[in-house]
Amino acid sequence: MATGIEGIVGHSLESQTNEISVIKLSFPGIADSDICFVDTPGFDHTRQSDVEIFKMISEWLNNTYDYYSAS
Repeated sequence: MATGIEGIVGHSLESQTNEISVIKLSFPGIADSDICFVDTPGFDHTRQSDVEIFKMISEWLNNTYDYYSAS
């Protein structure tokens, strides 16, 4: 597993990801900046509507942009 975190990958038809999480990796000598991998709940989630998922992702993107553009 890429993250080294056990037990977060589901093997059923039930959605497993309920919130946004970020894993930041550094690649000195390869990339000038950190690379962030963002895990989000997917559309057709078993417990949240597509509208809720879209709002969650768009709010996260707006907040992240605001944070880094203010720096």
